[in-house]
Amino acid sequence: TWNRQIFIFRAGGGSPRKLLNGVSHVWDPSGKRLYYCTRDPLGGTRVQWVEINESTGELRGKPQTLSLMTGILVDLAISRDGRQLALSEREGSMNLTRLPLTADGGSPAGPEEVLSRGQVFDRTPAVSPDGRSIAYTSNRLGVGELWIVRLDPTRLERLQLPGRLGVIGPNWFPDGRRLVVVRSSPDLKQSLWIVAADGSQAEELLSPQSMAANEAYPISPDGNHIVYAATAGQHSQLFS
Repeated sequence: TWNRQIFIFRAGGGSPRKLLNGVSHVWDPSGKRLYYCTRDPLGGTRVQWVEINESTGELRGKPQTLSLMTGILVDLAISRDGRQLALSEREGSMNLTRLPLTADGGSPAGPEEVLSRGQVFDRTPAVSPDGRSIAYTSNRLGVGELWIVRLDPTRLERLQLPGRLGVIGPNWFPDGRRLVVVRSSPDLKQSLWIVAADGSQAEELLSPQSMAANEAYPISPDGNHIVYAATAGQHSQLFS
């Protein structure tokens, strides 16, 4: 599924049930093992296997790690004798740039400026109210973390938050001194945190729960309300 869960059901039909968390699963030719990939919370991809009863679809014992590799691994395949695994490594990058515009915003007013470089994923940028800083998330040190580009002159700063939770989608408060970020745990639960823009303070606003989106949540113009989406029962609802 989209949130990296593997389900199983009989080939003849029926209701699927969750088997485990992972992606790119492949059966061992004997039908006694299932191989799959999981994203490691500290970065990289873990190739794991678990014993399985092919006739009942029940897992036997705990998953075992076959290998931990850097990068994003997908598309597992296994040889007929079950002794060789092949996989694909997804390579790519997302870097930040900014483009000056004319006064009417209709066309470029100059060349594009590169703000970050490297084979990393820098994403979900948010410009501060005074336009002097850009908050974003980056995995350049492993797990996604909160970074800020200070402009004129350009310099990158990492805001180190407590714990080793991933960070998604920063958003600025109107005063420009604080941000709200979404932090995600390995069990896919997410929590809202308020972070000082200078990194001096960080506190959890909402405890981990099943939130319905992973982008920035809007803050009211007066800075007193945050709107977010979370799962309530079987549906996504808006909360303030």
